[in-house]
Order: sequence, then C-alpha cells, then structure tokens
Amino acid sequence: EYRLEVPPEKGFGKWDSKLTENIKFSSFKKQNINPVKGMIINIGGRLGRIALVIPGRFAKVDYNHPLAGKELIYEIRIINELKKTVDKVKAITNFLIGREGVTVNVKEKKIMIRTKEALPSNVKELVKKMVKETLKKGYNLTFTK
Repeated sequence: EYRLEVPPEKGFGKWDSKLTENIKFSSFKKQNINPVKGMIINIGGRLGRIALVIPGRFAKVDYNHPLAGKELIYEIRIINELKKTVDKVKAITNFLIGREGVTVNVKEKKIMIRTKEALPSNVKELVKKMVKETLKKGYNLTFTK
C-alpha cells in the first residue's frame, strides 16, 4: 500500500484570486438565471462556480478548478501483479479501448490485437506507445479487424 501526497503546485495549481469575477445581478436576470452559491455556470465558454451571492447586487464567480489550492492525497493498494506479456497487453487494451470485442494473442515477439471495428490511428499509436513503455522489449505489434 502506498500513500501519495501531491501539493497544489503539482496538482491543480494554487488557487488564484485573478480567476474570480464579480458579475452584476442584472446580467443574470437578463438570462433568466437565479444565481445560487455552488451553482456551476458557463460564461463565455468558461465554466465557473458561484462562490458568493449578494442578492440584488452581484455574484462572485470562481473559475479556478474545484481542487485548486488543495493538497491531493491518493491511497494506492496493489491488488495484482501482471507477469505474463499477454496479461499486460490486455490491461492496456482494456484501459484504452475497452473489453468489448478485443482479443490479444502473443506468440514469441509478435503481438496481435484483434478488434471488432477498425481503430483510429491515434488510438493505435497510443496503444503501441504504452505497450513499448510497459514491455521495454522488441515486440512487433499489429492490429486486425
């Protein structure tokens, strides 16, 4: 088991007061919005959260990520170690592609990934990259439909 502590600077950043804005109540009324503390709103393509409401005057909108300024704590428990090459590749394909319709065969240094439907080239490249980083050996990986 591991405990990983991530400071705000390496997580979602420090909370920044420059990423807040006071918006007049009349602006909300024009759009038939009744601002309530905690409400998520979209203003000009930016998502923000109503942090404070002064009825009839203004609402403070916070555009910071909700976890900005917070230390992140992850508790990790390893439940299984994958030792076989085929199991490692299956874990990668399950993560990136999903389990439906994907089969993996490994013979010597050849890995064959078969899918029900053709995969986009960017997904194939990502799978190849992760397999290469994971196996660190000279495997030949091919995809078939």
